[in-house]
Amino acid sequence: ALQPAARNATFCSTGGSVDDITQEEWDDLFLQLDGPEVWRSDLEVSTAPGVDRFDQLVEYMQEWSKLPATSEGLTTPIRIEQNSIPVRPLGVQQQKAIQLLYLPTSTGSRYMSRDEERERERESSSPSSGTQRRAKPTKEGGLEILLEVTDAPKAGIRVRVRRCNYAPGVVIKELTEETLLSRIKKTINVWTTEHAPN
Repeated sequence: ALQPAARNATFCSTGGSVDDITQEEWDDLFLQLDGPEVWRSDLEVSTAPGVDRFDQLVEYMQEWSKLPATSEGLTTPIRIEQNSIPVRPLGVQQQKAIQLLYLPTSTGSRYMSRDEERERERESSSPSSGTQRRAKPTKEGGLEILLEVTDAPKAGIRVRVRRCNYAPGVVIKELTEETLLSRIKKTINVWTTEHAPN
């Protein structure tokens, strides 16, 4: 079957029997390749008539992402974009996304010595440079939090975190990713504890 997450990719599976794997399980395995996915949790929450736990979780995570503590102490600054909806995968009824996008820094390949900075300033201020070119926004990477309502057989609320917004050759920001992932896990754990079934 068509697997959009594996488009333009080579994939090899060896050992073991694939006869017992259902199409839904294959779809889920390939879904984890998209990004790739770095963390996921199926949440066990209480249900009550007239209460939409998914909407509560979405609101909770949107408010959390706006807190200054969310981006405090990171080695790479971030920008938050809410509700950028990707294409919904099979088996997902509803989906909301929050992107924590890394901003460019003056490190790595962008580092310039003092002399290089002066040369760049001279070139941009000279009359022969013509019209000023606007710098294209760069894809420095980030994490995307996907909040989902899933279909049967595992119907419920699921949270997935995957890498996003990476341009070819961009280095993964491991420290920032680990810090954000730890904060996301703690935040989801707090929300789940508050809404756990009795």
